[in-house]
Amino acid sequence: MKRLIPVVLTLAGCLSAAALYAQPKRPAPAKPATVKPVVLPSPKPKQGAEKIIPPAKPFEPKDNDDPDYYPYGKLMKRDSTVQGILWTLTGDAQLLHKETKFLSDTVLYNQDNKIASAPGKLRIEDPQNTITGDSGVAYYKKELRYADLTGDVKIVARPKPDDPKATTKSLRKEFKNPVTITCDKLRYWWKQKRGFTDANVKIAFTHKEKNWTITGDSLEYFGSDEHAVVTGNVLAVSDKGDRILCDLADMILKEGAEKVTLSPVKIGTIIKGDKEDEEDGGSTLTL
Repeated sequence: MKRLIPVVLTLAGCLSAAALYAQPKRPAPAKPATVKPVVLPSPKPKQGAEKIIPPAKPFEPKDNDDPDYYPYGKLMKRDSTVQGILWTLTGDAQLLHKETKFLSDTVLYNQDNKIASAPGKLRIEDPQNTITGDSGVAYYKKELRYADLTGDVKIVARPKPDDPKATTKSLRKEFKNPVTITCDKLRYWWKQKRGFTDANVKIAFTHKEKNWTITGDSLEYFGSDEHAVVTGNVLAVSDKGDRILCDLADMILKEGAEKVTLSPVKIGTIIKGDKEDEEDGGSTLTL
């Protein structure tokens, strides 16, 4: 027995070694893939506004059908923005569309959406009207073409040249000054020369040696026809003591067809010389 033990131990050791070497080899861990860094394009330097050399004088439309809107200013800058091409016009700045001018010290005009704005006092002019306000925005797209003015708005309606066919008794010949309309805000469609407001309406004019003031809730103004209509709580007063309260004042200022009609009169006093005439309720009064 003593001789068998070493042999058995030796044989067991050989079997253990053979089993160890018989096990399959584990694969070596894979090398990590090489990740290329993402290179972002460097941002382009922001370009400043492009200065434009202004023409010697404002542009003039080519003809009455010219669809373009001509920006002008003593200083003109053009810049590409998220909202579109933006013009900054300063110094006698204006936009001209046919016979209508939009003027201010500074005008911002977006060439893409065709919207012009004046952060300061502005003036809109055409052959028969001058409209001023503290600020305003004009929309030049074909389907719009109107301006919104706010703050101390004033319309000065200039009469057309004398009509040779007008009679010598024409009321227009007795209007010594252009009619002045004031309000707090106004929407004005310059193509039709039509305006509307419902904010603190007031019309002032001189007629038959009397200075008249008409106030009301709202106003429609038709510049081409020289016609204005005031409605709602209308009050007409003169510096001679006349006072009429009514619902509507219709003023036709066209030479040869002039008429100032107040209706229906609720209460009124008319001064004729040294006499006072009381107007009946519901009547129509023509000045």
